[in-house]
Amino acid sequence: LEAKIKWPNDIYVGDRKICGILIENGVRSGSLARSIIGIGLNLNQTEWGTTAPNPTSLAAECPGGGPYFPEKELETLVSDIFSRLESKDTAEIRAGYKRKMYRIGEFHEYENKRDGGKFYGKIIGTTEKGTLLVQDREGAVKEFAFKEIGYII
Repeated sequence: LEAKIKWPNDIYVGDRKICGILIENGVRSGSLARSIIGIGLNLNQTEWGTTAPNPTSLAAECPGGGPYFPEKELETLVSDIFSRLESKDTAEIRAGYKRKMYRIGEFHEYENKRDGGKFYGKIIGTTEKGTLLVQDREGAVKEFAFKEIGYII
């Protein structure tokens, strides 16, 4: 299953959302004091209501592979995340993140939420702060923070 990270907080298979991630950070004295992370992974769903525009699930993507059990999938996911973090190889973590980015290096249409305009650009990565870098057709690189860019799918 080829999953990609749709910046900043979704996981996509093709053009369909299989997972969403929410992170709440607590800062104390200018430093990160805590993070609370919530992960919603679609496991066994095969039908959705009309409010979800482009969902998918492990069951939909891997027919015959289920049923999937939340406890087992959570254990696998957490184990993988911790092994990556325990390596403390931030350069490799960032490189792996970049390799897995949804639409990296491909021109697509986006909405600039700052001015409401649409443009074609290609994602080229993220900054050290985590903002998204998108290069337009003229070669100019634009930097976007959370909720400043919309993906047109």
